[in-house]
Amino acid sequence: MKSPYHKDQKVRVFSEKVPNPKAVRYGFKNCVIPTLFGRNGLPVSSFRTDNLNANE
Repeated sequence: MKSPYHKDQKVRVFSEKVPNPKAVRYGFKNCVIPTLFGRNGLPVSSFRTDNLNANE
């Protein structure tokens, strides 16, 4: 997955393996090595763009 940073503080996420994504989750493992950093140089915390339950 590639996620270039944009000036308007948004991240554009895309994957050739997922042509029509419905949601994005970042950092949802027990031990995550950060690959996304904020302007201040600190790692961005875990986030998700959906509101699905774990069972869905």
